[in-house]
Amino acid sequence: LDPDLQAAAEQAIAGRLGAIGPAASLVAIENKTGEVKAMVGGPDYQERPFNLATNGHRQPGSSFKPFILVRALADGMSPDATFTSQPKEFPVPGSVSEKFVVNNYEDSYSGVASLWSATANSDNSVYAEVGLKVGTKRVARLANRMGIKTEISTNPAMTLGGLREGVTPLELAYAYSTIANKGRRVSGTLASSENGPVAIEKVEGGGRDVENERREERVFSDAVGETAQQL
Repeated sequence: LDPDLQAAAEQAIAGRLGAIGPAASLVAIENKTGEVKAMVGGPDYQERPFNLATNGHRQPGSSFKPFILVRALADGMSPDATFTSQPKEFPVPGSVSEKFVVNNYEDSYSGVASLWSATANSDNSVYAEVGLKVGTKRVARLANRMGIKTEISTNPAMTLGGLREGVTPLELAYAYSTIANKGRRVSGTLASSENGPVAIEKVEGGGRDVENERREERVFSDAVGETAQQL
């Protein structure tokens, strides 16, 4: 942890939601190393011994859309590809009559939207279509490779972050760092889990010291990462 960043993180939480709303958490990760530099797991661990940052599985909602975006870009979809922005219904696999109904926030639609503008406006209508087009199973596998540890459900609503089991702030922040690194998932030998974020820099004792060594894995191309950052 970086003491200054940790203090700033705690102040950010206290200044926005302190004692007036739901418990909140924050995770800050050094993209180049995968190291956790600040973590707030809740207001008071002594009072409520539960770490929201590492164990609080919550629905990601629209923050899941970047995984759809990266999957589409990696498949060769152009940011200028256009889609209809309007209320939509999609069949649910395995059901004869059930439909996946999609609406935009406050029923705001643009008529025609590019992948570029749909990202800027967080267009549910477009992203649901794109997610189903590239395949929910393939999106789930990519999200796991990018750093999501939780098993991702492949129901149609996952395209909009409606998962059967939510994700934690730690794994979502870590997966986002793969985008920041233009497709390289950065970890280390002392990571909290295999190919996960790094919380320990060095272990001393037992007659020898063990230091974390940086590791990285290519998940998608530099070109895809650069375009995703621009969008």
